[in-house]
Amino acid sequence: MGQATLSRTLEGARVVVFPLVGGLLVFWFHEAPRHYALVNLTAFALGLLAIAFARIPKKANTLTGIGIVLVCLLALPILTGPSLDGVTRWLPLGPLKLHSGMLVIPMLAAIAIRLGKRGWWILAAAMIASVAQPDAASVLALSLASFALVHLSKDWRPLAVGAAGLPLTYLASTRGDLPAVEFVEAIVPMLWVEMDLKAQAIGLAALLLAPILYLTKYNKARLDTALAVAASYCGFLAMSFIGDYPVPLAGYGAASILGLMLGIAMIAPAQSQSNSR
Repeated sequence: MGQATLSRTLEGARVVVFPLVGGLLVFWFHEAPRHYALVNLTAFALGLLAIAFARIPKKANTLTGIGIVLVCLLALPILTGPSLDGVTRWLPLGPLKLHSGMLVIPMLAAIAIRLGKRGWWILAAAMIASVAQPDAASVLALSLASFALVHLSKDWRPLAVGAAGLPLTYLASTRGDLPAVEFVEAIVPMLWVEMDLKAQAIGLAALLLAPILYLTKYNKARLDTALAVAASYCGFLAMSFIGDYPVPLAGYGAASILGLMLGIAMIAPAQSQSNSR
């Protein structure tokens, strides 16, 4: 592994490592099932490999093709299930169920930015699939990513997608009433209210905000893509604070860890990104 690859990997790893470790500590101190930590650490290891060796394609046609495949993957649970109270947002992978939105939306955000004015329709198609699942967290993540695309493209279409996503987030949140799953959802409220561990709740919330800071500190040549990936993360994080939705990175689940790290892998190195514009 060369110096540049190592630097890129460490830079990407620090985006997720603090809330990941915070979640592992919650698992440890509160006696979560042992395999929860193993699953999250395995996702982190796979994400490191992606950051180290994956590169986002430069050709628009290739990017468009990848975007179409990812939208289809996002929508696949609608056709295949599993379904719980009319909600279909999980990809079965053996004993695991991966949250399809958390897995693919950070990558879709990065692809949309690279496609510029042509990227809005990918986010719009993904939003339609997320409303159909329904998954309010994915809808909000796509809405915020669309607003990030407005900053780059100076176009009204991603603005319309982002604006439409806000009421659609509310609509999706009213459909399907799933109970919170321990160590997956509502972790901060659990620590704050049920266990009366306010210091732990505040600490975990601060760690969950850290990825936004690190993503927005990428240099100028990568800032637009980093902001879009950060915006998608903000959508998932916000919904996990206000509703029974998976807590990204700190909660049990490989999808949020692997998905965000794949999104980070698609933030091109500064030189190649600047040359592609």
